[in-house]
Amino acid sequence: MKIEILGNEKEALIEVEALVQNLLSSGNITQEQFGTILIALSEAVTNAIVHGNKSDNSKKVWVEYSFVDHFVDFSITDQGEGHNFDVPKQHDFFANEYSGLSLIGFLSEGVMFNDKRNSIEIRFDVMTIHSKLVNQRSNVLQSAKNQVAKSNVSINKTQHV
Repeated sequence: MKIEILGNEKEALIEVEALVQNLLSSGNITQEQFGTILIALSEAVTNAIVHGNKSDNSKKVWVEYSFVDHFVDFSITDQGEGHNFDVPKQHDFFANEYSGLSLIGFLSEGVMFNDKRNSIEIRFDVMTIHSKLVNQRSNVLQSAKNQVAKSNVSINKTQHV
């Protein structure tokens, strides 16, 4: 899936939120993952608009995503000339020049750039999210089964009295 964003930061962030909300509504991500993905994508799109496209509202930003195995991969590409940098490894986001990229790296499973350095790829592991959801549902079902079993034992004991 690919969306094209043209315009200012505020309009772009509304579109990004709608995209992530759609992923949540369709069951591709859970509420737990919603905020993490939204923050990372918002930061990446903001960087593309401000630093890549130099806030030129006539330039476009493309956001693509796909599901591969148990990952959702996002690609954010701008029409800028690209930058020469690496995602900082330190987790003190505000102690380096690229605090937003550091935050994206921290929130995601991995970050890569194209050769021109005008496109960032961000990966999130959604299998762990779905596994948690399955485990939560299994625990609820098991708890309900245990409650029913206890009720049946109580009913059987009172019937024998």
